[in-house]
Amino acid sequence: MSLLDDWAALAHERNAEGTAFGYRAEPGISKTLLHEVLEPGLELADPRERRFRAPRSLRDVEPTVLLRKVAPNGAEIDGDDV
Repeated sequence: MSLLDDWAALAHERNAEGTAFGYRAEPGISKTLLHEVLEPGLELADPRERRFRAPRSLRDVEPTVLLRKVAPNGAEIDGDDV
């Protein structure tokens, strides 16, 4: 619950300052919520901001999943058929 409280407080503060606040760096966003785990300078950030760290890619956090390719009629598709 405290993580949600920190997110709400940071969002409120950023909006009050007129800062364009978003989850990640993209055009129009001047302050991000999510930071990379080893991001330079993160140790100087507000302690609440340091709580919002994420790996670079979902590949770092998602389990490997095997996929089965099936045609609309239910027939299995081989890798050669693609």
